[in-house]
Amino acid sequence: MMADDIAASSATLSKMSKKLRNICITAVERMRRHKGQVIGGRREFVAIDESHFRHKRKYGRGRMSGAWRRKKWVFGMLGINEGKSGRPVLRLVEKRGRQELVPLIAHHVKPGSMILSDEWRAYRVLPELGYNHFTVNHSQWYVDPVTGTHTQHIERAWRKIKEQRDAQSNSSKASPGVENSNNPLISVCSEEKNV
Repeated sequence: MMADDIAASSATLSKMSKKLRNICITAVERMRRHKGQVIGGRREFVAIDESHFRHKRKYGRGRMSGAWRRKKWVFGMLGINEGKSGRPVLRLVEKRGRQELVPLIAHHVKPGSMILSDEWRAYRVLPELGYNHFTVNHSQWYVDPVTGTHTQHIERAWRKIKEQRDAQSNSSKASPGVENSNNPLISVCSEEKNV
C-alpha cells in the first residue's frame, strides 16, 4: 500500500488497517446475529405477527424497490422478557402460509416458548411443535379477557419500524442522521438472501 502512495507512513497504514478490520468484524457479527438469532425459551414470551409493507403512494408518486414488488409481507418475531421487548427478528416472505412461516418460527424460536399471536390459521400447528401457543381474536378484542394474551408489543414494533421507513423515504421530513439509523427493516432487506 505504501508503494501506491495510499499511506504516507507505517503509522497511518496501521490506523487504516485497524479501522478496516473493525468494520469487517462489525459486519460479520451483525450478519451472524441476524441470521442465527434465536429468541424465547422456557417461560419466555415471543410475539409473532406479519405485516404488509407495500402500499400505494399518495398520487402514485415514487417507485418501490424491486424487492418490495416481489415480497410485500414481513414476518416478525419479538422476544418479550419481563415485560420488555428486545430486537425483533424480521424476515421478508412472499406468502403468509404455513409452509413459509412455521419453518421460520422453528429456526428462530426455542421450543417450549410461549408464543403470542392472533388467530391466523398458519399458526394452528404450533402446539404440535412443542410451543405453548396463546391467541387473541382481534375481531372481538385486542386483549383476551381470559388469558390476557395480546400482540401489542409486536404491533408497537411494526409502528416504530414503519415510522422509521417513512422518515427515511421522505428525506425532506427526515431529521438529520435518520438515513444512518439502525432500522431493523433495512438490515432485513439487505440480508434477505441469507435466510
